[in-house]
Amino acid sequence: MMCGIILIQPNVCVSINLDHVEQKRKLAARSLRSEKSAGRRFAMAKEKKKKSREEKLAQQRLHKKEKYQEIKNDPEKYAIQKEKERLRYLKRKEQKKLKSIKDLTPRQQRQQRKKWKENRQRYVEKKKQARAVQQMLVDNSPPTSDEEDTRSVRNEPLRDSEVDPLEGPSSSFIEEKIPKNGEQKMIDK
Repeated sequence: MMCGIILIQPNVCVSINLDHVEQKRKLAARSLRSEKSAGRRFAMAKEKKKKSREEKLAQQRLHKKEKYQEIKNDPEKYAIQKEKERLRYLKRKEQKKLKSIKDLTPRQQRQQRKKWKENRQRYVEKKKQARAVQQMLVDNSPPTSDEEDTRSVRNEPLRDSEVDPLEGPSSSFIEEKIPKNGEQKMIDK
C-alpha cells in the first residue's frame, strides 16, 4: 500500500492512499477503451454553440409570434388575451405611464402629431404599393375562366345603368326630359 503526503498549507499535511487513486485512473481508462472498441455505442454530447445576443432575440421574437398566432386561432384564449391587454392598458394609464394628447405640453403635442402624421404617410404608402403589386399581378395573369369578373378586383367604376339612384355619388346628375319643348334639363341630386 502506497501513501502520499500532500502539503496543503504550512503545518497542514494530508495523507492519501495512492493505490486507490491509481485504481480509479485505470478503471476510467479501461472504460474509455471499451467504449471506443464497442463501436461508440455512447456518443459524446455535442458542444452547444453559444448564440449571440441577436440570435437569442430573434429566436424569442419568433417564439412570441408563434405563441400569439396560436392564441389568435383560439377564440377563448384570444378573448382572455384581449382582456389582459385592456387591463394592463388601464393600469398603466392610472400610473401615468401613458399620457393622452391633452396631458402633453404644446411642444410634445406637436412632436406626437408629427410622428402620427409620418406613421400615417408610411402606412398609406405601404398600402398603395401593395395595391400596385396586386394590380400588376391581376393585369399580368391570364383569367381563370371566361366568366371571371375582373372589375371587382380592379376597382373599376360601375356604369351609369348599374348605379343605384339612392346610393349614387352626390355629384352625379339625372337627366329629365321636359315634354313641352323636348329639351333636357340637368338636375343636381
